[in-house]
Amino acid sequence: MIFSAARQRPGIGHGLVVYGMISAAALIVDLVLLDRFLAIGLNAALAAAAAYGAGVAVHWVLSARTVFARGAGDRGSSRRRRQKLLFSASALVGLGITTVIVGLGASLDWDVRVAKLLAIGISFAALWVLRRLYIFAD
Repeated sequence: MIFSAARQRPGIGHGLVVYGMISAAALIVDLVLLDRFLAIGLNAALAAAAAYGAGVAVHWVLSARTVFARGAGDRGSSRRRRQKLLFSASALVGLGITTVIVGLGASLDWDVRVAKLLAIGISFAALWVLRRLYIFAD
C-alpha cells in the first residue's frame, strides 16, 4: 500500500507526495462539509473554520501513522503528546490562514470557494514546513 511505503522511504520528495495525498483526503472532508454548512446558511468564515477542523482530525490520523511515522513518538509517550499538541497548534495556524482568507474573500464579494482554494494552497505550504521541520523532525 502506498501509505505503508511512506514509512520505508524517508525522502522529502516521496514524503511530500504522500503528505499531498493525505492532504487531499482531508481536503475532501473539509470541502464537503464546507459545502453542506454553507447550504444550511452558516456564516462563510464559521463554516470554513468548522469544516477545516474536521479535516484536521482526518489529517492527524493519517499523517502521524504514515508520512511522519518515523518521527512520531510512541503511542502514550510524552513525545507523542507533545506532537499532538504541536500538530493542533499548527492546525490553528492553518485555521487562521483559512478563516482570514475566506472571510476577506467573502467581504470582497468573491465566491467563497475561490477564496477557499487560495487558502488551501497557502495553508498547505505553511503546514508542510511546520510539520516536517518542527513537529515530526527525526
